[in-house]
Amino acid sequence: MKELTLAPLRVRLTALYFAAMAGLLFALGIITYVSITLYFQSTTDLALRQKVAIELQYLGLNLPSELQLANQEWTRHRGDQPPDSKLVLRQPSTHSEDSHEGSDNESDKAQVTIPRDSASATAPEAFDSELSAIFVVPFDRQGLRIISGTNLLPSSYTVNTQALQSARLGGSDLRTVQLSDGIRVRLYTYNLPSNDTFIATLQVGRVLTDQELVLRQLLSGLLIVGIGLVIVATIVSWILAGRSLQPAQQAWERQRLFVANASHELRTPLSIIQLSAELSARDDTSMEERRELATDILRETSYMTRLVGDLLLLSRLDVGQVKMETSSVAVNDVLNEVHHDMTRLADEQGVTLVWDDTCATILVVMADRMRLRQALLILLDNALRHTPPGGQVILATAAHGRNGTIIVQDTGNGIAPEHLSRVFDRFYQIDEAHSKKGSAGLGLSIAKSLVEAMHGHISIHSEVAKGTSVCIQLPLS
Repeated sequence: MKELTLAPLRVRLTALYFAAMAGLLFALGIITYVSITLYFQSTTDLALRQKVAIELQYLGLNLPSELQLANQEWTRHRGDQPPDSKLVLRQPSTHSEDSHEGSDNESDKAQVTIPRDSASATAPEAFDSELSAIFVVPFDRQGLRIISGTNLLPSSYTVNTQALQSARLGGSDLRTVQLSDGIRVRLYTYNLPSNDTFIATLQVGRVLTDQELVLRQLLSGLLIVGIGLVIVATIVSWILAGRSLQPAQQAWERQRLFVANASHELRTPLSIIQLSAELSARDDTSMEERRELATDILRETSYMTRLVGDLLLLSRLDVGQVKMETSSVAVNDVLNEVHHDMTRLADEQGVTLVWDDTCATILVVMADRMRLRQALLILLDNALRHTPPGGQVILATAAHGRNGTIIVQDTGNGIAPEHLSRVFDRFYQIDEAHSKKGSAGLGLSIAKSLVEAMHGHISIHSEVAKGTSVCIQLPLS
């Protein structure tokens, strides 16, 4: 048979494993990055709404339902209590925005201090890490910006008129904008309901530079870790592919050896049959010689028929096509049958076949009666062929826990330890030069496969010059 090359298959299998691992790692990385991005955005949006809620409370205004929900959610997550603080605003003038940036004396004179009322006493803590990063820009009813001493605005901040217009039309507006210097800011613009204060609109915002820095570091970390994991995944994939293909390689080797041995076993009888037929067809062959040649042909044909039958049975056992009709089987009845059938053959070979039925427990096992009988006949035939005249072959039973044990023991020559581990291999014969005709080395392999197909176990123990014992264990009924 042609040598099987599994290297290309291993490469493909490695690529498949690698693709699966890399896809999983990529998906986990994307999920992690998106989850943190959404967390930042949701936390920022909640903080912006909470900041507006706090400012409304400082102004003594009732919170609308949207801001009440934000206040409750913030309180539930943070569980903080606010300190006594005040919102300090500067009274707007009738001049342009630049006029608001006049002298400090004028600005100080225009300061308006809005005390917190009783409602603000229950507001959540506003000055934590999230809220402290938010700036507040109030606007009057003419859309002019009111300068607030507490606001920490980016130097490139400019009024976003689109957000103001959208808030006036819809009540609020939430968007992310990019300033002239490239800084991205999350803005929440809220239009105050009709009230007596000079503030008409609040625009709160948070610079996203720190969050973007964290996300970039996270992305860099994911890439570095991902590259490392990809390297590890490649190595692991190669190892897994090799391990996955080991059974296939072993099965191929067994199949190759099986076919080679079968070809070898069939070649000899076929050669004998062909030669005998050619000699029988010659005109100078006598009638007596033709009868002898015909006998040789029949003998070799019988051997080939049995060999091909064994090969087919093993092939069917390998693929699970031998149907086992498992039922409760009385072991004593089966042993009585095989003892009766094999006694004459044992007498012809000068071997005593003993059926030791002294076991106190009558075994009833779960097995296929016909296949169990077939396995026992194989073991008895093997024991008789390897037991010299004057020896004994003993049949016995025993019970061990949940299993019943059938023992076939002989007083033959025994098996050397170096051969004992291979006696169940197909076509394996300990001494081929002295092996008896009619044995291809498949008997023990068939017996083992039959027992295992019945969910049993077979084992062998032997000592040189003392004999061999084969044990079949089957589950009790």
